[in-house]
Amino acid sequence: MKCPRCVQRIHATAAQCPHCDFSMEDLDIEFGQSVLQMRRLDDTAGVLKKKERRTLIREFELFEKAFPQLFFCSHTAALDPLTNIRQYAFWLLNRGTFDKEATIRTNEGGIILVIDVSGKSVTLTHGYLLDAYLTEELTFDILSKAHPYLLQGQYLKAIGLILRK
Repeated sequence: MKCPRCVQRIHATAAQCPHCDFSMEDLDIEFGQSVLQMRRLDDTAGVLKKKERRTLIREFELFEKAFPQLFFCSHTAALDPLTNIRQYAFWLLNRGTFDKEATIRTNEGGIILVIDVSGKSVTLTHGYLLDAYLTEELTFDILSKAHPYLLQGQYLKAIGLILRK
């Protein structure tokens, strides 16, 4: 795992980063300490139409049928310009309870895509179960392929492409 602040490699069970002293407590202070109830498709920014949301939920379900130990979720928001999107996604994945997934799958098998529509940034964060499979290079390649769609505001195509890759 990599520290969401300094991006140095740390052990998955480390309470804090040995390089920069980052800990979940830092994010809890910034974003809140309670467990967060979320939907797998959380369109806080309101960029998806109802039909698009239904399409994506079906794609999420197909993904979870193919990979029953994993789940995929997406969160769109208009974040404060000072918010570090990587740290925010890490906090969401660690503090979130996603739909029915809380009783079926653990967050260690979760993948969260966070799209900041105001800051025009995106990040893909995953749980510890996927560390060996989703390398930094692979996630960069996946997000790069979706980049043109994100720039054009075609969020359905972008999220669907990222999920399929």
